[in-house]
Amino acid sequence: MAPSLSSTIPTSFVIDRDGNVAFVGPPMQLYDVFPRIVNGTWRTSDEAKAADDERIAEAELIVREKAPVQAFWGKLGRAPKAQDSSTALSAAKEGVAVMPDGINVHLVHADLAPHKIHDMQAGLRVMHRLVRDAIEKQSEVCDTSTHE
Repeated sequence: MAPSLSSTIPTSFVIDRDGNVAFVGPPMQLYDVFPRIVNGTWRTSDEAKAADDERIAEAELIVREKAPVQAFWGKLGRAPKAQDSSTALSAAKEGVAVMPDGINVHLVHADLAPHKIHDMQAGLRVMHRLVRDAIEKQSEVCDTSTHE
C-alpha cells in the first residue's frame, strides 16, 4: 500500500500483460476499468492519469496531516520508557500547540500534570482550558488509544 501511495481499504491493484501497474484504486471501479486494461487503452488514457494524480495528491495530504500526530505520539511514547516526566509534559504542550483541535492531545496533557507529574497548579490550569475548549468547540471525547 505505501509504495503505491494508496490510503484507502479496500484497494485493488491490477498488473497488465506487460507487467506494468495498470490500475490502483477502489474495487468497484474495476467494472469500468478492467475491459480497458485488457484492451490496452486504460493506462495511457487521461482518465487513468487523472485517477493516479488524485490518488497521489490525497496520499500526500494525508501524510502531511499525519506527520505532526505521529511525531507527537512518538515523542510522548519515548518519555515514559525513559521515566522522564518533564519530556512527556513538554511533548504534550508541544502537541497541544501543533494540534489545538486534537481532543486526545488535550486529554493526555490534562492527565500528565496532576497525575503523572504531581503538579496540581499546572494540572488545574490545563484541565480548566481543556473543559473550556471542549465546551466552546462542542468536542466529543475520543478513545485515547486511537491516537487521534
